[in-house]
Amino acid sequence: MDLPDLISAAVYTKVELLKQTFHTPHICLYVSGLKWRRTYDSAGNLLYEADHTTPPCLRLAAPGFKTDLEYGTNRENWIVMMKFDSLQYDPESRRFLLDHRGTMLPLPHMIELNETEVPALRKRFRTIAEYFASAIPKKICDAEIMTLGLLRRFLENEECSPNDTVEKFRIALDQDEQWKKTLDEHCHDLGIGRNTMRRAFCARYKISPGEYRTARRLQKINALFAESDLSIKEVAFAVGMKNVTHLNSLLRAHYGKTPSGLCRELRHSATPPTA
Repeated sequence: MDLPDLISAAVYTKVELLKQTFHTPHICLYVSGLKWRRTYDSAGNLLYEADHTTPPCLRLAAPGFKTDLEYGTNRENWIVMMKFDSLQYDPESRRFLLDHRGTMLPLPHMIELNETEVPALRKRFRTIAEYFASAIPKKICDAEIMTLGLLRRFLENEECSPNDTVEKFRIALDQDEQWKKTLDEHCHDLGIGRNTMRRAFCARYKISPGEYRTARRLQKINALFAESDLSIKEVAFAVGMKNVTHLNSLLRAHYGKTPSGLCRELRHSATPPTA
């Protein structure tokens, strides 16, 4: 994923009444001072209305968004403008999409904040603004990395409750490190059909349960090769495989390498390969 190319970063504090059209993607931190606001997306959908009772929030805006607003005294509104092709807006779902290596991760256009979150976010926006204004390449790079980090707060995974069924299923897969149960058995434990769970899991995480499980197994294999003195046979058993032949098939399919070749590489460099 590329870094966002910052155009502007600043705090707005003046009293203002205006109509505005966004021409670039924005990340906004609203803290205080709003009288009222209406925001429409590029298709004319009313995304939200806000007034003086609206709590602090983070908002995303895309090219073509329009807003009517009025800010009074005590205004504090931080805005970062950027060019960032990896961040797109889908009018049909009314969500933003973050392109991560070809997988489109959905983001909400707005999230309300707890008051306790505001000081740290204010500090981050202030630092981004200061670094961007410095015109020093290293600091601008730091500001771009920090801006990308802000999007993490928008990721839907942050909103998952450990008590919902899909999250319980994912946690169960993580805990079953030796693959003692099949996917069907894990679904049965939660009282849900495999196809239903697969659809829900894919919708949530943009990966199937089987692909997720394989990715987790590969992570553990890499870690054991890099960080332990276990033999190849012991590594196979540690990840729930009955013999080295299964381990060999998995690693050849994903890395094009034998277990011994991968082991030598990881124990020499301590850097896991890219699948």
